[in-house]
Amino acid sequence: MFFLCPAIGFWVLQILNDFFDVKIDEISKKCNPILQGIRKRYYCLSGFSLFLIVITMALILNYQVFLIMSAFFLLGIIYSVPPVRLKRFPIISTFILSVAVILAISSGYSIVFFEKTFERIPDFLIFALLSGITIGFSVKDINHIEGDRKNGVITLPFLLYKKETLSGRLPFSLVLSSSFIFIGIFIPEVLPGSVIAFLVTFFYTFLNREPKEWFYFLILYIFSTYLLLSLLF
Repeated sequence: MFFLCPAIGFWVLQILNDFFDVKIDEISKKCNPILQGIRKRYYCLSGFSLFLIVITMALILNYQVFLIMSAFFLLGIIYSVPPVRLKRFPIISTFILSVAVILAISSGYSIVFFEKTFERIPDFLIFALLSGITIGFSVKDINHIEGDRKNGVITLPFLLYKKETLSGRLPFSLVLSSSFIFIGIFIPEVLPGSVIAFLVTFFYTFLNREPKEWFYFLILYIFSTYLLLSLLF
């Protein structure tokens, strides 16, 4: 059940983000269910229902999970919902996402360590995730630059990525790829894999005028599996 809490929680936050990103997604052609014909009120109702399920499961597990998931949803609100809507600001937006990931991980730790949860999470893991995700998750915006520009959302791709030329793609390619190196610095056991992920991400972004978001998340999935196995064994 403690795996379902953060998993469904991220789903709830995605629904929340979709609701307030309709204008951006109309321009960026992102697959937003609202733009596919789902009525807003039904979409909101599904999100609220999932929210209640998560909160109920959290209360069943223990009070620490409830507090963690409450903080998790609060982060989602300040990330997506006006007037705060911190997703408008580069670095700050992805830093919030990195904290959300750490909270999701801490919900699992709380099953064993209860109120000592955050004392038990290794510092190196926290710093690795904060740095790596803050930089690396900016890739989610690489195909939404025009929509972000017209709706006042500033992202790292918006600032650093110009797909028309190699020189225009170089800055963001270096910054994005460095996210894996940061993780390798804090967790030396995965440094060889970090270097490989750095090279693959760099050359794919640098040489490709139309990079695909799914490719980046495939790399992230493979690297995350490698990281988990390295930590476990």
